[in-house]
Amino acid sequence: MSQSESPLNSLLFESLSSFISRTTKLLEIEKKDDIALVQEAQETLTYKQLSEQGICLRHVQCINIRTGLYGRTMCDFEVKTEHKFGVGDLIQVMELTGSNHPSAGSDPTKNDTNSTAIVSKNSSTTLQIVFEEPPNALQLGHRYTLMLLIDTM
Repeated sequence: MSQSESPLNSLLFESLSSFISRTTKLLEIEKKDDIALVQEAQETLTYKQLSEQGICLRHVQCINIRTGLYGRTMCDFEVKTEHKFGVGDLIQVMELTGSNHPSAGSDPTKNDTNSTAIVSKNSSTTLQIVFEEPPNALQLGHRYTLMLLIDTM
């Protein structure tokens, strides 16, 4: 009997497979719970409360706009508060409004400044994002609200 066919290797493989299966199921449950919490928060809380939870960044200033790979627009925002945004997160960039609640006011899909982007770099003072299609009204020096979106993939 070769070493690779030993009962010990078979047992270890079964234990590893079982561990991976259990861990994957637990991660899926955790992801569903996180999605539900973020959805509930975005539907019920004000911008200030969302900011306190790190789900929303208000009054961030656009400090750099440039073209990156494949012609995508890259934008750096100056960040002064703690947040939960990470590399790869999907976010919505919105023009600042007088509204205190995310669901209040006009339809966000009709606003020329609202657009989705992906966080490409995150430092203590700067959040770099990449747009597939940037909003028409994105301007250097202007202030925006960034909202963490729910990535269900």
